[in-house]
Amino acid sequence: MHFLWSDPTQFRISKFFLGYGMGAILGIVFYFIMVDKLDLYEDHKLYILYGMSCVMGLGWSLSVYYRCATLVMVPNLLGGMGRGVLLMLLMAIVMDGPVSNIQRNVEIVGESVSCTVELQINYTKRLWKMMLNPLRQIIRNMKWRDPCPSVGDPFL
Repeated sequence: MHFLWSDPTQFRISKFFLGYGMGAILGIVFYFIMVDKLDLYEDHKLYILYGMSCVMGLGWSLSVYYRCATLVMVPNLLGGMGRGVLLMLLMAIVMDGPVSNIQRNVEIVGESVSCTVELQINYTKRLWKMMLNPLRQIIRNMKWRDPCPSVGDPFL
């Protein structure tokens, strides 16, 4: 384990694989912290996961500056900018969960109301037909008498 604090030119292969493994693990951790909860297609999420893991792995295996920058970034995530990032992630989670559920419920209520109105219209039409049928029967069965039978008779 003394190769961790050795000169950068010593143990290059061991440092490369150890750095790549650590970077890939950090890429996976950052993926699950920042990307996994977003509303994206699963294929796109996997591409982002592979990209983050490869970039972090190569950065950690090849560059001391990259390792230093990512280690400096961790306390920064816990500071003011980190709170902004966490707030953004929380808003994405809230928008994905309860807000989308409320939107879905509103759509279902709208469909229910339109169905109820359509049923009321249909039942009202049936009720009018049922109420007017006896009246129609009465009108059809009435015998019309001539109201003025004497008009055709000559005067006396």
